[in-house]
Amino acid sequence: MPLNTVQDYIDRSRGILLDEVAPFRYPNKDLVEALNMAVGEARRLRPELFRTFFRADLPEFSLSNLSALVPVDPQYRASFVYYVCGHAHLRDDEIEKDSRSAAFLNKFIAQMLTIQA
Repeated sequence: MPLNTVQDYIDRSRGILLDEVAPFRYPNKDLVEALNMAVGEARRLRPELFRTFFRADLPEFSLSNLSALVPVDPQYRASFVYYVCGHAHLRDDEIEKDSRSAAFLNKFIAQMLTIQA
């Protein structure tokens, strides 16, 4: 499954979160918010990946346009899914979810800081 649109990121994240049957544990609103936060974090860690936005605001995604393209280099798209999953797990109050959240967020950071040719 390609990762091009906001809906693609939501769908892939739901698969990892085991949240594929309605009613969803994680509302679309929360997952879109996490994707927006991932873009900001990625820009902080790797500003050169967002050079087209140096003099412009970063894209901000919303529920009203789930077909919007997410301008992320293909080799970093999976990292954004990890961020969305980690952010979603942050709201859970179970101890094992905390460690899973940290693992996802750390994987995002590690992959963003790995420079690939």
